[in-house]
Amino acid sequence: MKRVFWLLPLLILPVLTLGMLAWSLAEQAEDQALSVQRRQHEQMVATCVSAFKHRINALGGQLQQWVIDLRSDVPSAEPPALGQAWTVVFDADGRCWYPPKYSAGPQDLAAASAGGAGTHWAELLAEAARLEQSSPSTELAAEQYAALDRDPAPASVRATAVLGLARCMRRLGRTGEVTRLYRRAATEFAGTLDQTGMNLGAEAAAANFKFAQGTGEPVLTAQAWREYADGLVGERFAMPWAAALAHVTGAWAQVPLAADAPDDLERRRKLVLAKEQLEQMEYAVRMVPAASATDIAHLLPRDDLLLLAQPVRSAEPAVFVVAAFAMEWVQQNIARTLIGELNPAGNTRLCIRDDSSHRLIAGEEPPAGPMRTEASLLDSGLPWTVCAGFANLQALQAQASRRKMLLSGSIAGLVALIGVATLLAVRMVQREMELSQLKSDFVDNVSHELRTPVTSIKLFSQMLSTGQIIEPDKQREYHRLLSSESDRLMRIVENMLDFSRIVAGRMRLRFETVDVAEYLAELHRQLLIQARPTGHKIHLHLGRDLPTCVLDRDSIGRAVANLVSNAIKYSAKDREITLTAQRRDGMLSIMVRDRGVGIPPQDLPHVFERFYRARHRDTEHIQGTGLGLTIVKDTVQRHGGTVRIDSRLGEGTVVELLLPIHPGAAAREKGTDCRG
Repeated sequence: MKRVFWLLPLLILPVLTLGMLAWSLAEQAEDQALSVQRRQHEQMVATCVSAFKHRINALGGQLQQWVIDLRSDVPSAEPPALGQAWTVVFDADGRCWYPPKYSAGPQDLAAASAGGAGTHWAELLAEAARLEQSSPSTELAAEQYAALDRDPAPASVRATAVLGLARCMRRLGRTGEVTRLYRRAATEFAGTLDQTGMNLGAEAAAANFKFAQGTGEPVLTAQAWREYADGLVGERFAMPWAAALAHVTGAWAQVPLAADAPDDLERRRKLVLAKEQLEQMEYAVRMVPAASATDIAHLLPRDDLLLLAQPVRSAEPAVFVVAAFAMEWVQQNIARTLIGELNPAGNTRLCIRDDSSHRLIAGEEPPAGPMRTEASLLDSGLPWTVCAGFANLQALQAQASRRKMLLSGSIAGLVALIGVATLLAVRMVQREMELSQLKSDFVDNVSHELRTPVTSIKLFSQMLSTGQIIEPDKQREYHRLLSSESDRLMRIVENMLDFSRIVAGRMRLRFETVDVAEYLAELHRQLLIQARPTGHKIHLHLGRDLPTCVLDRDSIGRAVANLVSNAIKYSAKDREITLTAQRRDGMLSIMVRDRGVGIPPQDLPHVFERFYRARHRDTEHIQGTGLGLTIVKDTVQRHGGTVRIDSRLGEGTVVELLLPIHPGAAAREKGTDCRG
């Protein structure tokens, strides 16, 4: 045995050396794999930045060509369908060229200016305005405005005259004429601008709304507001974007209380959208000329929009174009599409994020750390960053750690295997020695158990056969002793046979319907004979509702006899034994109680093991095979029941057999209390 232990160091040293070498190689391979993947991430980020700029430049190129076509009177009136929320074209002076609803164009402004200033029409309008300011001359002012409206004057002059006439009618108290004139001007002069670029039709609609508010009539006010709002959101009034913003803001801020119908809610929503769009255009007009010092396109970020802005140098005079792209469209059609093309398998975490708002534009952001690769899009005008990293760096590191741990575990396993093999060899030798000792003890115990009844039978038989016993009472006593010892010998043999059948798997039970009360009463009479030589008393207590059960009479009888035999052996002083039968929790309970020496607590979990015998100073002289309780437990389990045992040193032991009651059995109302 000692030689085996001396071999352990000689086997462990080479195993540890191989393990250290394998660990080093695994770590180098892991570092190399991470370096290769990082280079792939760097290449992916550079490709993503280049592709993103290319796609943005392509959008800018299409917009620029559209502006050139627009200035060259090519029929394409609408901007290319690129997903933009709106597009605005303006010059360095802030004048809007597109969309038409916010400007009638510089040519119309020039025509309005030429047609209005420096002519006799202006003198006539000025004379009417002087008359209007003088209260006694309101009638004369009204006649002057009406004459201008009838003359073949320019549209801007006639529109101004109609508005003046409506003001005069208001002073004169002719409310019906006021509303009619304002409505007529809003309809007839919807496309007419004054010298400042203000739309006179929109001015008429606004004036009609204010007049209706002054009347205090909710229905009239709501109707005037609806006409005013419909003209603004329905593109009837063409005017520069600055004037349009003023009108839309006013209409949105002065919604009358009566305008609460579903159609009115839709009008208010459209006004809000128009107001937001005009404010965004104002932002673009302020920001783009200062930022567009070169021909490079500039991206101006907003929370909800991406503004693509650039100068169109080929146009004379120079103009700027801004397309407002919805951020959802940019995310879906540019950022996500690009990331999907570069990272189709999703093996890498690739994303585009906004550094200013700390939000994710597209992709899945990799964890921060030295293993993350980044590149900025700031040179394109966007505070965005393209990031790439390992899809799950922690998983890779954990996988590397697992591989290393696997190597370590393999090394440790080999060392442990050698140690375990040695310990198993030692344990097997010890087990063989213990088994040999158990067999020897079993043979000794069985021999002693058999010797006692055989000797008694031989002695009593010789005494009876030689005629030494002539008294009839004495002869009857010896015959009873012979019968008792024969039964004892038979129980020992039956236990050994039962144990042999259990081990071989040949244990067979013969189930039959048994009246429990009668069966236990008969078994009690047999047990009284078994207990008579030692002077023990066995008390039988039967419950009042004992049923008929399906069980094997012989095996249950031997199990109860084994329990009573143990009770007799281990209760030499207090010789009272109780056998109880009753219903308990829907099962049949058969309980054997003695007042003997008891079982130590550390031995209780093992008493049902084969050949096991509790070791106690009060029981060392008692012989036994250690098979009785093993057979009892197997028998009860084959009946589908359980065994419970409770014991205390110096107080006695209780063993309870719990057997299932046959479902079809009928309970009997019976109660007995038998004492022997």
